[in-house]
Amino acid sequence: MHRPKKAFAQLDDQQVFYWTIGTGPDLFMIHQSGNSSEEYAGLIAQLADDFRLIAIDLPGHGSSDDPVTPPSVPHYGQACLAVLDQLQVRQAHLLAHHGGCLAAIYLLAAQPQRFRKAILSGLGGPRTREENAAFRARVLSTPTTIDGTGQFMADAWTRYLAMASANASITDTLKPFIAFLSARLRPHRAMRANLDWDRRPALAELAGPVLLLQGTKDSYVQGQEDLVSLIPNCQRQLVKGGGAFMFYEQPLVCAGIVRSYLTGGG
Repeated sequence: MHRPKKAFAQLDDQQVFYWTIGTGPDLFMIHQSGNSSEEYAGLIAQLADDFRLIAIDLPGHGSSDDPVTPPSVPHYGQACLAVLDQLQVRQAHLLAHHGGCLAAIYLLAAQPQRFRKAILSGLGGPRTREENAAFRARVLSTPTTIDGTGQFMADAWTRYLAMASANASITDTLKPFIAFLSARLRPHRAMRANLDWDRRPALAELAGPVLLLQGTKDSYVQGQEDLVSLIPNCQRQLVKGGGAFMFYEQPLVCAGIVRSYLTGGG
């Protein structure tokens, strides 16, 4: 199989990295916070004969430039549109995972005519202000300094193992873990943009069709079932044994779900 074609799109004074591969209907893919387009590399062998895969590195991630000022979810959304415009994509399917789902929700609300079916994986349900404040405090509570014994690394690795898919290999868990460590070297905390964005107005604009995915071992996601009644033409599917990094760890399973939903009548 051919290698992905790599390119950059221009967004203001920043360059945004993306890659494309395959033929067929366009499938635009948005990675989770603190990761990169490598999250979807495992889907290439399975889906490139059925779709043109387009994967972005959001600003401040992967090979994309760091924004001068802290990014926001609308900023991420505009970066996605810059890539779609450069490729002259008139309509695409959409796949996003965890924090990438917020950029996807922004896109679906801002330009619904631009997208066909959407798969939102690892998207949590609505929270009260109090619940959101507690969640924000927990996510941003990781140490900003590294102790001399390296306990920070051991603690981080323990957290990642707890979020891994059932029977995941060390290699497949190392990939998102290394991406997480690299993200901590960037000037802006990747998760902050998502934690600062009120998704509720955009969520109310969604009209579907949407498939919600959640790995049964992904303890990071709470209340996703409550979204089914909020989004018209919405379905939900559990991925047995899937964790927070299941696109790395279970690409065959994930690709099968993606193909079935996007090519089926649902």
